[in-house]
Amino acid sequence: MWFLSGLLAVVASALLLRHYAERETKSYILILVCFSWSLTFFIVLVLPFDIEHAFCQRCLQSGSTLESLTTKQNDCRCIPNPQIELLPTCISAAYGVTMLLGYVMNDLLMSLISSGEFSLRGRLRDASREAAIFYIPAAVFGLGFVGYLIVHDGLTFTAIRALCRAFVNTIGLFILVAFLGYGLVEVPRELWNKGDTLGQLRFLQFKVALLSEELQSARRKLEETIELVRSTESQLRAEASASTSQGHARLQANMAQMIARCPAIGSAAPLAPAPDPSKPEDGSTPTQASSRSADRSTRVPERLTHKALVALNLRLMKALASDKRARGMYELYIRQGIEQQARVEAYKRAESRWTSQSTSEPLLKSVSVLLKPLALRTASLACVALSVVFIWCEGTILLDGDPFNLNLSPLSYLFRALSHGGGGPLRLLILYVPILYCAVCTYYAMFRMRLCDFYALHPHGHSDASSLLFNATYACRLGPPLCFNFLKLIHDKDIFKKPPDVDTYFSHTSFGAMDQIPIFKGDYFNNYAPLLIVFLCGFTYLNLGSELLGCFGRCFQCMKAPAFSFDEDFTDTRIDHGERILASEQQALAEGTPLGSNLQLLSGATSDSEEAAKAMKGRAGASRWNRLAEENL
Repeated sequence: MWFLSGLLAVVASALLLRHYAERETKSYILILVCFSWSLTFFIVLVLPFDIEHAFCQRCLQSGSTLESLTTKQNDCRCIPNPQIELLPTCISAAYGVTMLLGYVMNDLLMSLISSGEFSLRGRLRDASREAAIFYIPAAVFGLGFVGYLIVHDGLTFTAIRALCRAFVNTIGLFILVAFLGYGLVEVPRELWNKGDTLGQLRFLQFKVALLSEELQSARRKLEETIELVRSTESQLRAEASASTSQGHARLQANMAQMIARCPAIGSAAPLAPAPDPSKPEDGSTPTQASSRSADRSTRVPERLTHKALVALNLRLMKALASDKRARGMYELYIRQGIEQQARVEAYKRAESRWTSQSTSEPLLKSVSVLLKPLALRTASLACVALSVVFIWCEGTILLDGDPFNLNLSPLSYLFRALSHGGGGPLRLLILYVPILYCAVCTYYAMFRMRLCDFYALHPHGHSDASSLLFNATYACRLGPPLCFNFLKLIHDKDIFKKPPDVDTYFSHTSFGAMDQIPIFKGDYFNNYAPLLIVFLCGFTYLNLGSELLGCFGRCFQCMKAPAFSFDEDFTDTRIDHGERILASEQQALAEGTPLGSNLQLLSGATSDSEEAAKAMKGRAGASRWNRLAEENL
């Protein structure tokens, strides 16, 4: 039965790819990402089978005589798991492949497809150069450290190999700490906010206004880039006519590739007015500000070289991808906003049916409309209970060792009681509940992870190959840490203590035995690292991440993320602006006009004044639960 976890992992990965990946994504990218996700999902999904098998073996081996063993075989409820002894080999192989993918292959391929070079050879050279910038210094430092350990501490090659694995595992554990600390708070909060029907409409209106700004900005950058490409092409043609050098022929071939990528923009949405150069923000004169803006956007290089064309090609690729993503996300949220408007109207009609005893709305439809938000709020409360249990277990691991020797984990006592009497389907299902919730919280954060606007997953087929590979790189590092952390939460050494000598297969892998490595042995790593999850949960609950991003956003514009709150008294001009856009686009759809054709930004569609922002900040302490800091982590 345990092999079903592999099948479930592949199915889950395929469904996620269908949800996120662009249709134009190359097949080999899809296969590699699906393989990466499937391996890390398999490691997590197979763990309950591993623990259930240990329960079964513990029950069977508790008999000391042949008669009692025969009796135990009849009493112990065990799921048939043929060839489960292959599990250690499968886990070790999956672990090794995920480490190779997560630290080498996916990074190299991501650099390859993100290169601005025109030929495969050039892209390979670019990817190798980027890899060398990181891996060569890391290798030099690592070899120096290994040499120091050999000379100073006399470590053997086996000990050094184990130490290197432990170092790699530590990186995965700290990534897990960050993601799990975010997900344990945000998953219940997301479900709770989903149950707010009116709040969801306000949120979608807010997002529509933001995405309209992003779409206009992306379109403007694309037009500036295309203008620069055409100016460069004209200059290159003039230089080629005045020169007999063969080098210009190669440059013209490269330029032809760029020209072929440039789309026609005649039917695009009209642009909003550009920022007024008569009001420069830096105190310079209007002429100087306008001149600098023009220079930055459309200045042709004085000398056209292959390197200059590569940089221009990379800029064009990013501008095209940004425009495509912004347009796709804008259309997606427009349709979601229109659908949410219909839900709000149905919700109001259902409420009026029960308050005024109106019979215009069907009874079954009214009940379903009213029960959906209630079901989401109930699911949120259940997730809150699970999150509290996990946070408590993470925080009390510190008391497990000397001098306290206290086991305060409810999960440990639950599974210790379940271990009596063997395994069985019911115990397997109970095992799946906490491990799946832990995995959902972790991968929820991972799939919302965002590095500026370059590497972020966008739903409904709007994620490019680079974003998929970037996500798969981190996914490969999360499977083994999740299992290791879960076994620490349930105190597996207390459950499977002698006699009899029974343990999980995962405990015998290089990750499961990490606490036996000298540097990581003891309290320093195993007991104190989970405590960081508790602090990060509080950090996330208080929305300090949005405040931190606001500070970084002053230096890095791509990290700015306007905040939205589900409080009823939250006000922002973007909400009204988004409402007007939705009304306009709904009318355009009724007339058969493509979305975005008549989009025009309204001037002043920004946040409220500083006074209103300060007032909202003063009320933040009473509304921590409803605040949604940003759509992505």
